[in-house]
Amino acid sequence: MAPDEEEIEEEEEFVEKTFTCRDCGNTVEYGEGDDMIHLCDDCLELYKEDKIWKDFDAGKIEEEDLTTFDLTPYLNPKGKKKKGK
Repeated sequence: MAPDEEEIEEEEEFVEKTFTCRDCGNTVEYGEGDDMIHLCDDCLELYKEDKIWKDFDAGKIEEEDLTTFDLTPYLNPKGKKKKGK
C-alpha cells in the first residue's frame, strides 16, 4: 500500500458520525450508545437490550426496522437514566 493511500484510510477512520437518539432526541456520536437501534447510553439503560437483540436474532425485528420498531415491550422497569440527564 502506498503511503498516500494509508493516510487517506487513517483520515476516514476519524470521521465523526452522529445519530439522533430516538428516545431523548439528543445528537450522539457513534460509539456512545447503540447506533444500530439509535439509543444513547443513558436511554439504553431504560430498555432490555439483551431482549432486543435476542428478538432480532430470532427474526422478530427486521434489520431495516431496527431504528423504528416499538420500544415499549422492551422497557426495563429497573432501568434508570443517569443523574443529571
